[in-house]
Amino acid sequence: ILALYLRLKYFNINLAVWWDEGDYLSYARRLAFDIPTQDLWYYRRVFFMPLFWAFLYKIGSQELGLRIFQLLFSFAGVIGVYLLTKELFDKKTALITTALYSSYWVHLFFTARLLTDVPAVTLATFGLYFFWKSYIKNEKYKILAGIFLGLALFTKLSTLFYLIPI
Repeated sequence: ILALYLRLKYFNINLAVWWDEGDYLSYARRLAFDIPTQDLWYYRRVFFMPLFWAFLYKIGSQELGLRIFQLLFSFAGVIGVYLLTKELFDKKTALITTALYSSYWVHLFFTARLLTDVPAVTLATFGLYFFWKSYIKNEKYKILAGIFLGLALFTKLSTLFYLIPI
């Protein structure tokens, strides 16, 4: 409840589009509406979020719809942190970690912006959760672990560092 309250409180705290946000949104609009361009896409920017946002633009969504999905990614990340911590440790530690993560100012800061940080962390958290369930607990989640970690990698390239310990 705390996580949802804080995310809704800061949902529209900053409606200005930052330079990085503008880059991602511009690329998403070019993908969605077949806008010709002369420049090349910057090699460090990965394509999953602009592709996802292009899909949302294509079905009629505007920037508000994209921000709602950013909010949903952020809230799902809190749930992912709880699930992963509960699997790694115990329920009490998971509740403490989730409470701290819910109110962590950096995560709230990036929730209010259309950048790739929050979706990448959320996808990576679920990828690590399914990895732990499949390889340590021997349950059948290997494909989900691969899908979530792959999407996290295609959302933010620095997620590659998550794969080193794995």
